[in-house]
Amino acid sequence: MVDLCCGTGINLGGLSAAVGLGGQVIGIDLSDGMLAKGVGIFNRQACRTSASSKRT
Repeated sequence: MVDLCCGTGINLGGLSAAVGLGGQVIGIDLSDGMLAKGVGIFNRQACRTSASSKRT
């Protein structure tokens, strides 16, 4: 599942629960700052996350 314009990832936890252990949720946002804040939030909540950004 892909969450476009995920911001800080507020919906990713619920989406992860919906897809279950066999699924994958990817959050995409144009703002590096929002992604960084989201990674910090999920790391504090002990969730597995990865984030990368690519500017074209």
